[in-house]
Amino acid sequence: MKPAIQRFGSAVAGVFALAAALSLSSYLFHEPVFTEEFAKVDNSLTGVWVTHDKPGDPRTSQYAVCVPVDEDGYLLHHPARSQDSFYY
Repeated sequence: MKPAIQRFGSAVAGVFALAAALSLSSYLFHEPVFTEEFAKVDNSLTGVWVTHDKPGDPRTSQYAVCVPVDEDGYLLHHPARSQDSFYY
């Protein structure tokens, strides 16, 4: 069993970490953080991407679909053939 002072120190550290996380996550920005130097969409990245776990067996292939949304962003669907796929 830890001495009382160590348990108190751990509790204080936990409360401080929680307070810091909450205060930083709730900051309201009044000005843009970035105003220039954004990367534009690279059309060579768009399309259907495939990996072959076992070459020659299409059942083990995994697909990802990458499409441009606008001039600054992409939509990535991975894994494209799965029911539990994600959109990024």
